[in-house]
Amino acid sequence: MTIHCKSQQDDLGSHLIPIKGKYEFSFRPNFWGTTQFYCSFQWGTEFHYFDIYMGDRDHENCDSYKCIWSIIPKGPCMWNYLTGHYDICKDWNDSSLKSYAP
Repeated sequence: MTIHCKSQQDDLGSHLIPIKGKYEFSFRPNFWGTTQFYCSFQWGTEFHYFDIYMGDRDHENCDSYKCIWSIIPKGPCMWNYLTGHYDICKDWNDSSLKSYAP
């Protein structure tokens, strides 16, 4: 899988992730809580887009701003620190690709 993440201020570049591999990045949220990172995910002929971090949506589900996601074909699922499972699942944001290029 190739992943490419960025925010309005930072482009983290493209990274090739092996099967069952992982990719990590860290950041400091802005004062207003409006920090947003979005990523593209590509494997085979599949291409998807997702807002991987949105301050207003994710700050309570991330332990000290450590958000852990599992990427599956149906969409990303976030690690739930309360249940110990990847059970906070979301749909892809494919309809809002903006003009995002991998």
